[in-house]
Amino acid sequence: MKPVHRLQLLASGVLFALAILTLEGRWLLPAIVPVLWLIVGRLRPPLPPQLQLERVFEPACPAPGQSCRVSLHVKNCGADLAWLRLADTVPAEITVIDGVTHWQGSLESDSAISLNYTIRANRGIFQFSSVTCASSDNFWLWEQEQELAADSVLFVPIPSAQLKPNLSAGSALRLFPGISGVRRAGEGSEFYGIRDYLPGDPLRTINWRAGARWNQQKVNIYEAERAIDLGIILDCRSESYETEPDFDNACSVAQTLACCYLDGGNRVALMLYGADLAYCAPGSGKQQKQRIKELCAGARLGDHLAFDYLVNLPLQLFPPRSLLAMVSPLRAADVFGLRHMRAQGYALVAVRPISPLITDSQSIISAKEDPDAGEQLALEVHTIEEELLVKELLHSGIVLQPYAGGNPVHLLAPLGGSHHA
Repeated sequence: MKPVHRLQLLASGVLFALAILTLEGRWLLPAIVPVLWLIVGRLRPPLPPQLQLERVFEPACPAPGQSCRVSLHVKNCGADLAWLRLADTVPAEITVIDGVTHWQGSLESDSAISLNYTIRANRGIFQFSSVTCASSDNFWLWEQEQELAADSVLFVPIPSAQLKPNLSAGSALRLFPGISGVRRAGEGSEFYGIRDYLPGDPLRTINWRAGARWNQQKVNIYEAERAIDLGIILDCRSESYETEPDFDNACSVAQTLACCYLDGGNRVALMLYGADLAYCAPGSGKQQKQRIKELCAGARLGDHLAFDYLVNLPLQLFPPRSLLAMVSPLRAADVFGLRHMRAQGYALVAVRPISPLITDSQSIISAKEDPDAGEQLALEVHTIEEELLVKELLHSGIVLQPYAGGNPVHLLAPLGGSHHA
């Protein structure tokens, strides 16, 4: 019983005692009315509110940092509610920039209200689970609070980078068709060579100029196009990245690589390793693309002793003779792990997002009239370490693909190795 109801009963008792002591009936009516109010209210407990909830996001998949309008539509499918309080539960990672997430008032039967507010979030998948609802009856005697299920998922994908890569390797080719070229005759669009005409060859393949030159009918043959098994490994270790934007850049590169190859009919798998291990099995098609986008959007930095060394990665999750694309800034200690991958029979390409920190430091130091000797020495040491790392990778037969944020990868020549093994 609420304190106010106890006061009502106490006041009724005082008035009833006063009526007996003074033998005046005028005190009985104000003493009986609160008691009757409490008795009738207690005999008619209210039913739980029957509310229909619907949450709508506009736009449905906003970009990171973009404003998103959230509309929570509430419809009363039960009896009239004299008093109702609603509070939407917003994930802690999301910032409310406009509007309010709560509402209170009366709500009649078959009527509806809308709760509108604007949010902003970084990349990720955010779960809106429930709405806190508190209601009271017409006598203001019963008040109940409950959590109403209103599950909704807000997906904030990573924007794709400017990629048009060609990281194919002959050892990773499969029998089904795809976009990856192979130095082998077959159906395709890339010219491979010419041969003598044989009965049954299509007329469109006849090379009339070669036939006139050699006085013998020749036909064109083209390079076969086959699909590949691509396994993308995204480095999520905290020690590998200088800043959070560098990690976001790596996530964008991994996602765009996967989308480009999935659009070409290839099979793509994705592995994230850092604080824990997340894995998306090889697959193709739009559903696989959506799974990879969700996995990249939810990637977070972290550290785990088991994944500090690349030799501990479960490479058996990737099909044999796959092409592995390691998206990582890479450290000197990672060279041994990359050599281990090569020894397992996998074709390996290291896609290395380069932080603009070194370039910015060089420009800042060169712009100073009297540069600090310590800064200059630290920059030279870091540059030497970078050169040694690149030489070790190339010496191990690893194709190294550097990538600077905002630059299309297909405009950059890979270092070492060859696209076609």
